[in-house]
Amino acid sequence: MESIKNRRQFLKTSALGATVAYLGTTSILGASPEGKSRIVRVHDSRMLDSSRVIDKDAVKPVISRVLTELTGTGSDRDAWMKIFPGLKSSDVIGFKVNCINRHLSSHPEVVLPLVDSLVTSLDVNPNNIIIWDRTSRELGRAGYELNTGSEGIRVMGTKEDVGYDDERLVEVNTGETVKPSKILSRMCDYLVNVPVLKDHERSGVTISMKNHYGSIDNPRGCHGGNCNPYIANINNDPLVREKTKLIFCDAIEGIYEGGPGGTPQWVQNELMAAFDPVAFDYVCLNIIEKKRKENGLPYIASMAKFIQTGADLGLGTNDINKIEMKQINRA
Repeated sequence: MESIKNRRQFLKTSALGATVAYLGTTSILGASPEGKSRIVRVHDSRMLDSSRVIDKDAVKPVISRVLTELTGTGSDRDAWMKIFPGLKSSDVIGFKVNCINRHLSSHPEVVLPLVDSLVTSLDVNPNNIIIWDRTSRELGRAGYELNTGSEGIRVMGTKEDVGYDDERLVEVNTGETVKPSKILSRMCDYLVNVPVLKDHERSGVTISMKNHYGSIDNPRGCHGGNCNPYIANINNDPLVREKTKLIFCDAIEGIYEGGPGGTPQWVQNELMAAFDPVAFDYVCLNIIEKKRKENGLPYIASMAKFIQTGADLGLGTNDINKIEMKQINRA
């Protein structure tokens, strides 16, 4: 029975290339027909109830809308096929979440439906999905059920479960290297980056690009110079740059002052997605700057030097004229 199931998966995924050709000409890098980096933001106030509890049933249609708007497709299945056009039945997809702040982590109520959309749409073996972060303790604290077994979606932390790779170093600055998580270097073929919306006392903001400080063994040593060029260099390494196929942000709540720690300070009620990490972090910086201005706080853009460095490295664009913003209000 298992071999039949695997055969079905292989046949289904091997047809992806032909289907992608049918879906249209929008670039897998998220470019609009005008060549702009696309950012999709979908707002729905029903995702968070009056007690600030996330409603998973309200989250699911928002996930679907984000995926289809980003890819210019008509269904979750077509969207995922466009995101992973060469997916094989043996490929492992890692969902890098952010759980360092126990009060504002990538919510399981968002991540699990996102994973389920992929698994259901493409008949992916659930055990080929790894939801991961730097520690299993932080994952458990955020509400994830840990699983390192051979069945079901795997949920694991680097430190306790697999460790760091001392054979494949990442250069973060001239003469400075760090060890990447073995989940990143050895276990995952592709990545989905699932950050949250927070400011940061050193780097200005911590969104998609800085989420990979949870992918290395020595993040503390990468905080000098406003975390620049460390953040950009980590994201420029092929382990991150070539494996990452989607940025999907849990922006239901956010922190605009005192991050990355502390409790959420406002309700955004959005899910967001992009393929361009520079454009995405630039847009999120502006969202946080707007909240800071509303609350009489100084600008922090000058701290977020890594965004320009990322643009200089060719990771994406921070030119607003080259960014296409699509905002949708469902409720």
